Parts: sequence; structure tokens; C-alpha cells
Amino acid sequence: MPLEDRAAFLRYTQGMVSTEVAIERLRNPKPGGKIWEAREYGVDLTLLISQLQRTPAERLQYLDSVMEDFAELRGSARPMK
Repeated sequence: MPLEDRAAFLRYTQGMVSTEVAIERLRNPKPGGKIWEAREYGVDLTLLISQLQRTPAERLQYLDSVMEDFAELRGSARPMK
């Protein structure tokens, strides 16, 4: 990897956290923080956690199956009268 690409990558990833850290922050949000506020508002953080626990390939497989389900539902819908 050329040096300028490596520097750009490091700038891009600076501040990113590992999956484990992200999951821990979702499970135990800091009181008053944005994640805590989202949970209090009613956001289901367990869905985010379950997606983070999947590999990128597993996420794509899951998304593909959901899209297939929606396409199947769309095809079975009756027209409105």
C-alpha cells in the first residue's frame, strides 16, 4: 500500500472503535449519552448488536434474504379496490 493511501486509511479509521467496544457501548450506554437517549426513546439496540456480531458476508446474506422476502410479499399482495 502506498504511503499516501496508508495515511488516508489511518485518518479515516482514526476514532473508529472495535466491534467489541461498540457492542459494549450499546449494552451499557453512558447515562445521558446519545446511545442512552436512543434507548430511552425506544430504539431497540439489540438489533444493532445482533448485526454487529455478524460478519460482513453474513450481513449481506441476511439483507439478501430480507429483500427476497419483501419481493415475495410484494408479489402476493392483492390490488386495492
